[in-house]
Amino acid sequence: MKDYDATTFGSFVADIYDQFYADQTEPTATKVDLLAELADGGPALDVGCGTGRMALALAGRGIPVIGIDSSSDMLDVLRAHDHRDLVSARLCDVTSDPIEGRYCLAYLLFEVFLMVGDRDAQRSALDNIVGALEPGAHVLIEMSVFDAGEWAPFLDGAVRVSDLQPGRVVIGTSRYDRSTNRLDYQDVLISSDGIRLIPLTMHPLSPSELDSMARGAGLEPVAKWSDWDRHPYLPGSPTMIGVYRLT
Repeated sequence: MKDYDATTFGSFVADIYDQFYADQTEPTATKVDLLAELADGGPALDVGCGTGRMALALAGRGIPVIGIDSSSDMLDVLRAHDHRDLVSARLCDVTSDPIEGRYCLAYLLFEVFLMVGDRDAQRSALDNIVGALEPGAHVLIEMSVFDAGEWAPFLDGAVRVSDLQPGRVVIGTSRYDRSTNRLDYQDVLISSDGIRLIPLTMHPLSPSELDSMARGAGLEPVAKWSDWDRHPYLPGSPTMIGVYRLT
């Protein structure tokens, strides 16, 4: 997607992010319980914290949380919601900027890890995160698992209706470039308020590729689940939650 960079997604969606992605980013008790368990009372780093729904929920459990994001627009929304100053929000490109502090847990939710960039950027992000971890700390990564074969129809572009209800329709447009393993996606939200464009770019990877990348950064795979209820990940599951420990 031409002219797309680390700030693009946030600048287009920050003001409606919590509503548009409500289901995917809901800080349910099950999610917060697991993150609090992994943090074990220590400081947690929310990478790609966005508007801070999870960071605020986890901080409400008494876990010190620092949220970093490459979008100042997203962080502005977080600060507006953080009436008790529970979360320290910092502008940071996780692929290149120094991460201040030491953490017992780092987590990347939804599609954050796939959105940081290509394989080199993903490796740089993991190395950067690991450099800010305490010995024995955990990293949790949630991501969708894409089958490249399934994306073949999108090589030359495709359009689908992803939401349809009175007063609102969402049309999803996507294009997958196999040569660069780059998935460009744009939702077109049409409602009585007008038309909104929500662009994002991802570089998918398989669970085994993530494991290999994690090991290269000094992380040991601990668990793979298909959902937050900790059901084991099985090939074909559309989502994976991977937990890794710093060795």
